[in-house]
Amino acid sequence: MSDFKIEKIITIKELLKYQQLLHKVYNSEEIKRYIYNLVDSTRNPTKYSIETGKYIRCGGSPRASIFLGIAAKSNALINGRDYVIPEDVQAIVKNVLRHRIILNYEGKAKNIESDEIIDEILDKIEIL
Repeated sequence: MSDFKIEKIITIKELLKYQQLLHKVYNSEEIKRYIYNLVDSTRNPTKYSIETGKYIRCGGSPRASIFLGIAAKSNALINGRDYVIPEDVQAIVKNVLRHRIILNYEGKAKNIESDEIIDEILDKIEIL
């Protein structure tokens, strides 16, 4: 590690503690539904009137929903909360979905970016 000048910022014991804390972070049914709808809109864009959805060949799988939920909990924990708010989901959604949205040929030809699609999804999907 000294060759790369990497500094240790957390111990294994601290990491395990944070993993345990993560399991205690609350995710309401509304947040879970919001996460589901965000990911589902990548697979069923017409259901949610996502116009840029016509450029999606493959969207996020159910695992994307799971990891988005975990990432949102992590964001809440980092921000000192033991519960998830919509802003936690929104802060991390691009990092989770960006590589899970596979564009079709038309989307690639028009240089559409996954982030553009995610931005539209965020604009259209409401928190219930």
